[in-house]
Amino acid sequence: MAADDRLMLMPEIAEYTRRPESTLRYLRHRGGPDAPPLWKQGRRLVAWQSEIDTWLDRLRAADRRASG
Repeated sequence: MAADDRLMLMPEIAEYTRRPESTLRYLRHRGGPDAPPLWKQGRRLVAWQSEIDTWLDRLRAADRRASG
């Protein structure tokens, strides 16, 4: 986590990734390598923006490898 990193709430994460909250929750529940790096803080799901960026980069790289 960098000093300028920010903690994002689920609605912000959904908007930032352009994925519905329900999809992000499902992927987290399912687990595995394509699961977003979400964790609970009290009753809320949150993530550091840098971890979301890393997760999106990993998904893009996997998609490029799969498409040849």
